Amino acid sequence: MKTTRTGFLAGMFSGMFILGLGMLMGLGLSEPSSDDTSALISQPQPNVQTQRLEIVDEAGTVVMVIGANEQGGSLAVKNRWGHTVMLLSAAEQGGALVVNQAETMKPAFIATATSTGGAFQVMNRDGSRVVDMTAHENGGRFNLADQSGARRIAMSITEQGAGDISTFNQLDVMNARIFADVAGAGALETYRKTGERIISLTSTVEGQGQINTYGTHENEKPLITLTATANNEGQIYTYDHLGFPMIALASRTTGASLRVFNQQGKPVITLEPDDTGTGEVGLWRGDGSGKSWTP
Repeated sequence: MKTTRTGFLAGMFSGMFILGLGMLMGLGLSEPSSDDTSALISQPQPNVQTQRLEIVDEAGTVVMVIGANEQGGSLAVKNRWGHTVMLLSAAEQGGALVVNQAETMKPAFIATATSTGGAFQVMNRDGSRVVDMTAHENGGRFNLADQSGARRIAMSITEQGAGDISTFNQLDVMNARIFADVAGAGALETYRKTGERIISLTSTVEGQGQINTYGTHENEKPLITLTATANNEGQIYTYDHLGFPMIALASRTTGASLRVFNQQGKPVITLEPDDTGTGEVGLWRGDGSGKSWTP
């Protein structure tokens, strides 16, 4: 009798367990449907963290890389052969962008942030920098280079806020310059291949035009000057290598004037009309004493 009751109880509990398991499976423990799976996948995740993320094409070639560097984040875009054609990255002074040529894989242009603003560089097929634009404390700067990257033209803003354009020879020596002088007037200068001035077109303190030509001496003194005076008179002076005047030819209200100077720059011969329009010749000593004659 005891054995029969124990078997009955065991069978009853087994049946209840199987029935409960079937109910649970019917309530949702079965394999989820495709709709349920899509709903789970479409739910956005709050964060995805990684130091490097690669995106590949159908062939498995990496075509984009998102990563981190010492300054921050970076994004590299690659072509179908896996070569980097564009790089966007954080740099020390801000952002940086590099675009490479598809054939040579050398940089075509680079744009970066600097401590004074921004910088933009353009390269040729050989990778030589041929265009350079930067921002500086005084304003912008613009340089043009030849095929080898040697500077040929430079444009900038001076400390006085004026424009400055310079050209350079094959030795990177300035051979011409257009700029504004300290008075704010325009000036033009040409130079020898060694850097010494040849000709300068400037203005006087009174704002009159002036042309100077220079020799090869080291003291940078002009040898010939052509000047317009404040009285609208023209002057031509010649100088020796020390800067002393030798000959002066000028226009005056009474007529032309010719003066010859000695080695100390003192006039010793004068040839000019007097106030009546009569010609006058003067011979003078170095101390200024002498005599003049009229007909």
